[in-house]
Amino acid sequence: CKAATYINNKDSNNVLFVMVQSVIGDLKQILFNPSKPFSRGQDKINFDLELMIEFFLACLRLNPHNNEVLKACLNLSSPAMFHYVLVKALYRIITQKRLAWWPQIDIVYSRAGELRN
Repeated sequence: CKAATYINNKDSNNVLFVMVQSVIGDLKQILFNPSKPFSRGQDKINFDLELMIEFFLACLRLNPHNNEVLKACLNLSSPAMFHYVLVKALYRIITQKRLAWWPQIDIVYSRAGELRN
């Protein structure tokens, strides 16, 4: 999913986009299911969080206007881990050098109230 973000989204016929679309729903369900938070054990928590942050970023970059992962992370009843992922991902959006087709941070401005909560 991360690799697909490095291909200009105007090239949506690219085989990598097709592959990502076939797995992205399953990955969302595994990584961001509020009723069953993703974890491979206490000793791998940092790796799990990094994976979730990278997936969040990929989802936002691939489909910025219809992002179920963002909605899951903004939900106040979601696990604290989701909120942490949201903050870290937004921080990366602000601080990382970006490609021209990646959305800017202003994509989440309309969610300012939810972000403050």
